[in-house]
Amino acid sequence: MHKKHKAKVGIIAEDSNDYHSISKLLKQGFPDVQFVELIKSQRGSQLDSLRKMRTLLKSALDRKGRECSYIILVRDLDHESFREKRMGWFREIAKISQAKETIPCLLVLELEALILADIQALNRKQGVQMTFSGNPEKQENPKEYLSQKMRIQGKRFSENDNPLIFSYLNLQTILNNHASFREFFQIFQEKMKNI
Repeated sequence: MHKKHKAKVGIIAEDSNDYHSISKLLKQGFPDVQFVELIKSQRGSQLDSLRKMRTLLKSALDRKGRECSYIILVRDLDHESFREKRMGWFREIAKISQAKETIPCLLVLELEALILADIQALNRKQGVQMTFSGNPEKQENPKEYLSQKMRIQGKRFSENDNPLIFSYLNLQTILNNHASFREFFQIFQEKMKNI
């Protein structure tokens, strides 16, 4: 009997912490998919140079990306005024990748807004008692918000802890509470039906 190979999906994120965080969350919904970090050692703003991205992406596709069914592009919006710039980035990267279909994942406003969407995960991981009842996508500077709230409870928040915190997040809770991630997830789910 022929064994079915695991589907591979490449991820380009703003840094390795973001890649590990997002891949842990997606693994809950797609346990049979192998997520691959296509471009390492880059920081968010370094990805804005399309000439550099063209070179990095071509190299990544040649090395690891050939077997990837799709490429997920993960960027923080950071500020509403960046929306068109980020969407332009997604379109340009889609052109550069040519042979691979890309799926944009625009996180409003920062990756840390996903933690706000399931604040109980942070409570379990850090042993704190925080509450958040607002819309995580409307919370200005989620990273700073989490840092301030953690300091009040005598703890420290670091984005370096995100991959571990994301292993505590509940995917269904995130989908219920974070509209832009839910929209991305539904698109990705539909694409994965074709593999």
